[in-house]
Amino acid sequence: MRGRNDPEKEYAGAPGFSEDEGVSCPTCAYRGQEPEKPGSSWRRMSLWALGGLAAAGALLLPIGETVRILLYVVAYIAFGGVILLRAARGVLHGRLFDENTLMAIATLAAFAIGEYPEAVAVALFYRIGDTLQERAADRSRASIRSLVDWQPDTVTRLLEGGTEQVAPEIVLPGEHILVRPGERVPVDGRIFDGQSSLDVSALTGESFPRDVAQGDEVLSGSVNGGGPLKLEVLRRYRDSAAARILESVERSAARKARAERFITRFAKIYTPAMVAIAFLMAVGVPLLTGQPWREWIYRACMLLVVSCPCGLVLSVPLGYFAGIGAAARRGILVKGGMHLDRLAAVRTLAFDKTGTLTHGSLRVSAVEVASDGPLDLDGLRRYAYVLEHHSTHPVATALTQAFSDVAVPSSTLPEVSQTREWAGRGMEALVDGRTVLGGNLSFMVSREVSGLPQRDRGPDPSEVDTMQDAQRSVLFAVDGTYAGRVTLEDRIREDAADAVQSLRHLGVDRIVMLTGDSEDAAQSVSLAVGVEEYHAHLLPDDKVDRIEGLILDRAGVGTVAFAGDGINDAPVLARADTGIAMGAAGSDAAIESADIVILSDRLGRIGDAIRIARKTTRVARQNVVLSLAVKAAVVLLAALGWGGIWQAVFADVGIGLIAVLNALRAAR
Repeated sequence: MRGRNDPEKEYAGAPGFSEDEGVSCPTCAYRGQEPEKPGSSWRRMSLWALGGLAAAGALLLPIGETVRILLYVVAYIAFGGVILLRAARGVLHGRLFDENTLMAIATLAAFAIGEYPEAVAVALFYRIGDTLQERAADRSRASIRSLVDWQPDTVTRLLEGGTEQVAPEIVLPGEHILVRPGERVPVDGRIFDGQSSLDVSALTGESFPRDVAQGDEVLSGSVNGGGPLKLEVLRRYRDSAAARILESVERSAARKARAERFITRFAKIYTPAMVAIAFLMAVGVPLLTGQPWREWIYRACMLLVVSCPCGLVLSVPLGYFAGIGAAARRGILVKGGMHLDRLAAVRTLAFDKTGTLTHGSLRVSAVEVASDGPLDLDGLRRYAYVLEHHSTHPVATALTQAFSDVAVPSSTLPEVSQTREWAGRGMEALVDGRTVLGGNLSFMVSREVSGLPQRDRGPDPSEVDTMQDAQRSVLFAVDGTYAGRVTLEDRIREDAADAVQSLRHLGVDRIVMLTGDSEDAAQSVSLAVGVEEYHAHLLPDDKVDRIEGLILDRAGVGTVAFAGDGINDAPVLARADTGIAMGAAGSDAAIESADIVILSDRLGRIGDAIRIARKTTRVARQNVVLSLAVKAAVVLLAALGWGGIWQAVFADVGIGLIAVLNALRAAR
């Protein structure tokens, strides 16, 4: 994909990426290799071959000193000519700490003191390492391109009597488009003709296709794997799911991890300090001690070779960005490296119940008719349907959906009049001239309904939480006599117990469930999924207070995460160290309020996100420790007069390459 969402432009501000395709170091403005032009690889290899022949001749042939020096000059120009050209450009642009400038000074100084073989070797090793490091970074760029290459360049817009190809940006809500088999859905829409199966792996990381048909909403970024689909556009391109996801990933570059911030601060101090030490070593020591200039200039050259931490400065942000990309390919959006750090340290995780551990939609699980009651089973279902049909409460919706078969044909339904609803308690209506009540226990008690089963009376029915009772069961009465009950349940997600167990294996030692539901409902779900600690009857503000309590309990050891649906839990998501929104592929609220957005409903993705976060932070720490250790060793060797310039550049370039390759592990 090019032009509209050119990956190089999309990620120009991302760590380790520059607009000219080069890997950039913010300390010295080093950008690695220039973008290769046709034939440049052949020319480079030809120059290297020439340099190799010249160096071999200088080392092996029985020739005079002048000719030998000329051969070393030819070899140096063949290997290091590009370094000199880049160094000159850097100086002209005021970049005195450009790595090419520092490398040029070191090699020219080596030439000046007669260390011709070492000057040539340093130039060769540097160019080889530079090339290999750029190739490794190219792999990362290719991986990120595969992430952003979601959208087609054109959309097939349906017209009267035909079609036309247009750019996705100009398609408006309400217009009709055609998505052929094998094409990506360009904008969010609703199917009005056709059925198919969609590959949603780019959005949610799900490997199984999703079957869709007329009336279903489909999200941009999905791939049509079956028949042609005609869609009514729901959102403009910039507001569609794929565009919002890409924007979120792009903006993640600005939210740097602790290791990234440390490396940036370190690099600003390290390079000038090393150059200053090298200057004092080359000039100050001989002046003060009278020791040979040649020896101390040579040692200073070793310091100049390791005076720019490009490999470190690039590899750490590259590792975090690779980790963010790896998460995105699994349908996990991470808002920045700082959130990977916090997620990696999670030791306490709080779940919302409804819509997270459960499906969030009620269904009828049992219908019980009162013995010697005024209605039989069919009558209870018919009366329940016509009564609840006049309410928009979730419980009423679940009942009418479950009993919709009684409405066919509609002419057989009883007549309903004088409908009245008590919010959160129940309903009353005249059905075929009979007074019908439907509601929770406290509502039935307040209406003095007779014949209630003893188990429903309880010690003090007036204390029953009305809304939560309604979510458990609905009681019905006719003309003041108990007629039966309908029990509803919110199904627990099939992978909930496995996800909780997996989190424990990852070292999340405290798992809590927070819910506004009743004590009985909370206890039932917690036992089923293996959560030992739960808190019920919580309002949104109560959940925030509980999260703050969990954070205090940790006393700085580990972090606290909260996983919810991202819509009703925005305050809690914002207060937790890490807010995780579940099942939010089409939710603007979730993408805005959470630190991490899991686009599917699979709870196991939380464990995946923690694994990715820990791997990414581990890779970053490895790169920091390894790079600093090698540089410290080179500085020590230079101060003691051990080793040589070529060994220093080999160690420096080698460790930079290893760090970049190690960073790419985070993308796997």
